[in-house]
Amino acid sequence: HRVMDGATGARFLATMRGLLEQPLAMLA
Repeated sequence: HRVMDGATGARFLATMRGLLEQPLAMLA
């Protein structure tokens, strides 16, 4: 379960990073 949770957490962080970077890229 720890491995699955870690993968899910990493994927979530990657998604959040993408959502934060996209608006910045659009403004740039």
